[in-house]
Amino acid sequence: MFCRAAPLDAWRAFSTTLIDRYMEVHRQGERIKTVETGILKISYDVILKRRITKNELRKIAESIKAQHPNTERVFIGYFIAGTAQAKTRIDGHWGSSHWQGNRVQLLPGLSDDDVQKQRRAKRPTLPEGGKVLGRWFVPGGYGGHVVIYKKDGKTYLHQRYHDGSGSPSIVSVGSHKAGTAFREDRAFDYFVVTPTGDLEFWDNSGKLNHEKSIRTTQ
Repeated sequence: MFCRAAPLDAWRAFSTTLIDRYMEVHRQGERIKTVETGILKISYDVILKRRITKNELRKIAESIKAQHPNTERVFIGYFIAGTAQAKTRIDGHWGSSHWQGNRVQLLPGLSDDDVQKQRRAKRPTLPEGGKVLGRWFVPGGYGGHVVIYKKDGKTYLHQRYHDGSGSPSIVSVGSHKAGTAFREDRAFDYFVVTPTGDLEFWDNSGKLNHEKSIRTTQ
């Protein structure tokens, strides 16, 4: 994969207060006009200074597409500056926009207000005698407040979703390529605690949550 940084002054018609940097990303098979389809594809990664609104996402997407008026398909992935995802640009995007011809699909991530509302949601309670192994807040659809604890020789995971639902479950503990896995019996998905203490949500296809977890104390 080859990346070429594009100068910020290319955004003449759009405020750069939202954008830290952006780059065209060359992946195998892209930016090649094929005889069979005649479709030209280009991908961009955009590093944002903050979470943005859907309207702001549209403006950025339109600004990039305007630089490639004859390109059929333009794929744009967005990351938030300062996150692990923005540093590596390997993991999941905060949001995305996909152009096919003159039509665009906008998929924004959580706004700052969304995250704050989720953080204020009711948290799981710890039963008397329970020993906490870790507490986290995970933004996004797979998230919520999560506590893992031990009681009477068993390990429990209590996930309180953003709507207040959720109850504790007994989980098995096992090794995982990303850390330590906590899984309910016969469940297809499970949580993993990484060596750095992050909480991730996985299934057999890979990691599902792309918002970084936040360790909490209560």
